[in-house]
Amino acid sequence: YIDEKEKLLRIKYLCNRLNINLDQVAYIGDDINDLEVLKEVGISAMPCSSPILDKFNPDYITKRKGGNGSFREFADLILQYRK
Repeated sequence: YIDEKEKLLRIKYLCNRLNINLDQVAYIGDDINDLEVLKEVGISAMPCSSPILDKFNPDYITKRKGGNGSFREFADLILQYRK
């Protein structure tokens, strides 16, 4: 959600609606407003170009920069492991 002020609350709401736990969520974020969620989810990822890589060590750092296919790279990785 772009411009979402309370991302963790939104994610918790969605988890409740989908009847899943936060540890079942994969999340990619690249800025300070994503930190709270990145720390709580089961699989966290950040683009290699994220300005907050020094503040959090995600489970996965994409090889592609944000806006240049980093989300697709992360999604492909998840789909690969679901097989």
